[in-house]
Amino acid sequence: MSEASEIPERLEGSVRVSDDEALRRLFAYPLDFGCRPTAIREPDGGYSVTVIGPPQALENLRADGFEIKVVDAPAERGRDVGRGDRFEGGKIAPRGFGRKVPDGGERPT
Repeated sequence: MSEASEIPERLEGSVRVSDDEALRRLFAYPLDFGCRPTAIREPDGGYSVTVIGPPQALENLRADGFEIKVVDAPAERGRDVGRGDRFEGGKIAPRGFGRKVPDGGERPT
């Protein structure tokens, strides 16, 4: 068993649902479905959806009857963050996972 300090803050999982109703129930959960939530249609008519959330939230899905496969912890946050202005002073819109930092707030170093 991992030590508490080794348990990732967030996990990535693949959730399998059988129909449209289950898909709607899944999207009602307070999870991170990415910038573009995507439901991939499976050959049997169900869907697969990637989710990211705290370990307990993913366990709650399992307890509520969802079929979930935990993939892994998301990549180390901030590892690939550069110091340049990739948005060219606001000319390019942000994409991907992120968080809004208020002016004057602490920024990663």
